[in-house]
Amino acid sequence: MITSIKYDNENQMQEFPNIVDQWLEILINNEEQAIGINFGKLIGKHWVKLLSAKPEYANKCNWKSLNSDDWCDLLIEAPQFADKCNWKKLDSCDVASILANQPQLEYKADLNRLDGGDWGFLIECQPQFLKKCNLKRFNHTNWALFVTYYPDFFDKYDYKNYDDKDWACILARQPQFVDKCNFDKLTSHSFGLIVDEQPQLFSLYKQENIEQKDFLFIINRNPDLLEQCNLDLIEPLTFAKLKVQNTKILENYDFSNFDSECWGYFLCNHPSFINRCYLSSLEDEHIGMILVKQPQLITKFNYKNFNVTLWSFLLKMRPQLKDYCPFEQFSIDDWSSFVCHNDMFLDKCPWEKFGIEDWAAIMKYSPELMKYCKLNVDEINEIKKIMRIADEII
Repeated sequence: MITSIKYDNENQMQEFPNIVDQWLEILINNEEQAIGINFGKLIGKHWVKLLSAKPEYANKCNWKSLNSDDWCDLLIEAPQFADKCNWKKLDSCDVASILANQPQLEYKADLNRLDGGDWGFLIECQPQFLKKCNLKRFNHTNWALFVTYYPDFFDKYDYKNYDDKDWACILARQPQFVDKCNFDKLTSHSFGLIVDEQPQLFSLYKQENIEQKDFLFIINRNPDLLEQCNLDLIEPLTFAKLKVQNTKILENYDFSNFDSECWGYFLCNHPSFINRCYLSSLEDEHIGMILVKQPQLITKFNYKNFNVTLWSFLLKMRPQLKDYCPFEQFSIDDWSSFVCHNDMFLDKCPWEKFGIEDWAAIMKYSPELMKYCKLNVDEINEIKKIMRIADEII
């Protein structure tokens, strides 16, 4: 635990950001212990924290280090620094957030920069700003954003001008306007955004128009909707990636169209279906996927026949599988490949059986392992010669 602020290395504050936070706590709570702190090394978020608690340090602040988010956080807590801020460089959403918390700072802000969403949020927090809002300046996007906060204004604009993104914005928060929307003109993506918030609207869109990525998004976010889906429209790989736990649907599904990739994704999420899969047909890549996510399935596979590349990957990701790895069956070539890609279990490696060419490969790709080499000087020179010849050929 740090009890005082004292440091010699000027880069230490960037190298150890957690220490900076501790220093700030000390500075805020007991400034007498703040010895020699380099204020020039503080970044925006540090100044927000410090000035919010100790505004008297403002004369040491590098105001240029604060970005728009930093200014928003600072002025919400310490509005007296409003004159130090270049308001023209603030994001409009940050301006709205500041005014929502400190409405007296309106004189500093250019309200014409706010979009519909900014106005909606601001007025929701500070209703008196409604009279300052020039609705005539709004385009269709601004109206859509505004209506999500103020549905009573829906009739103030011709809804026929809304595009599919506007409808996604509106219906996600205000589903009561669903009868005004032509769902045939919505893109699959926009429909997915709507249903994510309003799953009861799922039946209003033609499922044959839903793209596979959107099926995946919709159902993984709202698993109960799978019961309403026409499974014939969901491709095998999409179905395999679903994380739903509807036992009835899963049990009755036709897995005959599943390929190795499908089984790889599916068994990651549904290991209980391992017996429905012809494991011998799986590719190494997908076996690796499954066992990294579900290592308890190792005994279902003929793991003694896994090649060294697969074992190297598995043991790097799941070291607990070491008891199943047939190290004793590894050839010297296997070990040479294994140790170059996996720095664990080196104690099991028969280093004494490595030849000059094996050590040449290790020196090239994993030179740190040369500490295990027991060859004499002449043999080491032969290794270097092999490496030079190889480099010349390349």
